[in-house]
Amino acid sequence: MATAAARAALGSAGVNADRLSVIVVATSTPDRPQPLTAVHVQHALGAYDAAAFDVNAVCSGSVFALATAEAMLARFGGYGLVIGADVYSRILAPADRRTAVLFGDGAGAMVLGPSPRGSGIRHCSLHTFGE
Repeated sequence: MATAAARAALGSAGVNADRLSVIVVATSTPDRPQPLTAVHVQHALGAYDAAAFDVNAVCSGSVFALATAEAMLARFGGYGLVIGADVYSRILAPADRRTAVLFGDGAGAMVLGPSPRGSGIRHCSLHTFGE
């Protein structure tokens, strides 16, 4: 799912995978613990020059991934790919109406890149309340 979402986003943006500097996948349900999901996506896309890694921040994972990719691009330039992908049907009981109706399977992706001055992400502030 993550790779399909990535291909769709790259196609919509008109960006070739070889122009990516970073790939960040937000997932709390990876296919396997190692190697990372982002590495599989990187390989499938042929984005061999991109740094690729996962973040796990559950519901806020895509926001954390977006902020991380944006910060890296501000420093290193290029294009970034942020993907949110989860397969909760593997870990939740379908009969448990307390959780099964809230979580599903799916993936979405966005391409980040250079933008005209005054546009793009203007500010991001991340906070975690662990209590």
